[in-house]
Amino acid sequence: MDNSQFSINALSSSTCSIKKFSGADEIIEIPATIETDGNQLQVVEIGASAFKRLKVKSVVIPEGVTLIRDDAFSGCDQLESVKFPSTLVEIKDSAFYGCFKLDGIVLPERVAALGTHCFEYCKALSAIALPGSLKVVGSKAFANCESMKMLTIAEGVEEIKDGAFNECQITEVTLPSSLKKVEKRAFNYCSSLTTVTLTEEVKTIVDSNAFNGCPSVTFNIGAAPAQSVPEAIAPVAETAP
Repeated sequence: MDNSQFSINALSSSTCSIKKFSGADEIIEIPATIETDGNQLQVVEIGASAFKRLKVKSVVIPEGVTLIRDDAFSGCDQLESVKFPSTLVEIKDSAFYGCFKLDGIVLPERVAALGTHCFEYCKALSAIALPGSLKVVGSKAFANCESMKMLTIAEGVEEIKDGAFNECQITEVTLPSSLKKVEKRAFNYCSSLTTVTLTEEVKTIVDSNAFNGCPSVTFNIGAAPAQSVPEAIAPVAETAP
């Protein structure tokens, strides 16, 4: 691939951010370094809106990238696959919003934060595993991922924000003991959700409206039977989203 199709912003004398891609390729492998004025700059960021609404199908992001900024791939409605580097730390707001065909993503073990709406309306996304390095799942981060049936949340995750998994088709989920906050509507209208497993400690930090519109859900607290769940986190089903 011709590296001249990538415009950059220099961040330092040795690093840069991808500012824009001007090519028409459907399969993109972003270079790890780009030469400018005789200097080789390492790519460490994907800039805001760098690939927004392009008709790309596959993207490989190189090792060394730590940050994907707002709207970087937003509206790439033909995007089917993205390979993230092990160095990735943060995905900002709406980075992959509306990537309808995106599936099979693997979040690296260093990812610490997922921004608001970052994977919202990724309608083909069928499963996601949140690594223990992740501290915050942003508001509506995976909202309206209507094919999502499998969700794994590792020990280490601390916050699940408002509407993070709104209207997903998750069938069961275990909330790790590391959680400090599960906000209102976090699992709003997950109509296929049948089982939530959590500890006594986690029970106290789950918002009373976190599971609105989940008519079939039962809660298992440790080894206790489902009917022992207190009313404080009982689901509400009568209101619209």
